[in-house]
Amino acid sequence: MKFLLLFLLFWLIFFRPLFLFGDTSYIIVIGDSMEPTLYQGDFVMAKVSSDYRVGDIIAYEKFNSTVVHRIVDITEEGFITKGDNNPDPDPWVVKKDEILGKYLLSIPRFGEMISYMKNPIVLFLVLAFTMIFTFPEGKKKVKPKFLLTRKKILIACLIALFILLTIFSNYLNTIPEKEKKEFEVLRYTHIGEFYYTAHLKPNVLYEKTELNPSDGVVYTSLLKDLEFFFKYRLETEPSVDFNGNYSVDIYLENPEEWIKQIDFIPEKEFSSAFSFSYRINLTSVKDLIDEIEKETGVRQTCRLVIKPNINVSSEKFSDDFEPSLNVTIQEKKLIFDGFEHKEEGSIKDVKFEDKKLLGFNVSLLKQIVFACTIIDIIAISIIAVYMKEQLDDQLKKYEHVIVNVKELRTAKEVVQLASIEDLIKVAQNIDKFILRAEVESEEGSKHIYYVIDNSIRYEYKP
Repeated sequence: MKFLLLFLLFWLIFFRPLFLFGDTSYIIVIGDSMEPTLYQGDFVMAKVSSDYRVGDIIAYEKFNSTVVHRIVDITEEGFITKGDNNPDPDPWVVKKDEILGKYLLSIPRFGEMISYMKNPIVLFLVLAFTMIFTFPEGKKKVKPKFLLTRKKILIACLIALFILLTIFSNYLNTIPEKEKKEFEVLRYTHIGEFYYTAHLKPNVLYEKTELNPSDGVVYTSLLKDLEFFFKYRLETEPSVDFNGNYSVDIYLENPEEWIKQIDFIPEKEFSSAFSFSYRINLTSVKDLIDEIEKETGVRQTCRLVIKPNINVSSEKFSDDFEPSLNVTIQEKKLIFDGFEHKEEGSIKDVKFEDKKLLGFNVSLLKQIVFACTIIDIIAISIIAVYMKEQLDDQLKKYEHVIVNVKELRTAKEVVQLASIEDLIKVAQNIDKFILRAEVESEEGSKHIYYVIDNSIRYEYKP
């Protein structure tokens, strides 16, 4: 036991893992990229170093995974690594703060066994078996009986703690260590504004030949032609440089029945903002409507549509914006709709953050629970071995009054005693030897110590 304690102390001083604020990483190799140097399932120890050189095998974190590869080049940006079994270097640069440590040693296939032992029940059985059969027996001073009872209570508490840790560990394994979070990297707003000037015939109503949107109704009998204006700008936060292009469709439509394009402004490029104007003779439009009505024999309710098709793009985003101005052509007047247009949007990115539970990172909690489980199992094993040695010492003390027999004698009445000391007292009172018989049970063979007094058997089962 002293050797084990010294070993644990040495390990904690020189090879303490990162989650115990040490400088050593323990890695299980996954994949074949480092063959024949390392194989899948090998257990690797890597220790932080102040000097990393070409040819060193290092362990580092990349994309939420641990990679064990060899340094093949060092640049100003960082380290270039490559798997011994890979034809090309890794397509990334490893920063020094991403390095977990330099290769120290490896144990072939030991990682596979550790992966299997991550099952808490398997781990408990392996450690308990190992400690029971490796702790040497030694002479120990016999303690009073109530101390033995207290140790049994302590073992029961530790076993209950083990069960709770196992349940909590299984729960933690259902929770991902990372969670996806979206965050906004850019907010933008398309702003488009239409405007028109109606050129009128000489008239008494307005006493002017140009009419703007705020001046009044546009009557078709007074109208010569229409001139449309459009202004566009893009507002971004934060400010970014962008380029764009636009084209303009001008068409006549009877909503939900037909569309007829009457003109088109070809694609043009712009940066930051643009504007255009377009002039149309309403008489030619009305002539077209009359011709359609003659062909169909149906009275048509039409509208003229001016629709810019805008595309903007930068390094961070690309988006389309299609505002439109609708001019409903009634028999006597024009109705305008859609002067101002605004459309907001945002660009989001995704990052993975450590999932937290009870204020701690889930990955750290898993390591803490695993460490606590190991400590709990070690404590249970140490106490159990100590109690076994204590019982052996008690039996050796009274070996001179114990007689081995081949079989357990039957009796009409059996009295179970709590300790070997109680059985010694009974034997001394009736002046008889203690008999020891080996019996078979579901748990295997074990010894029963007993004293026969007429038809009563007083026995103690360790």
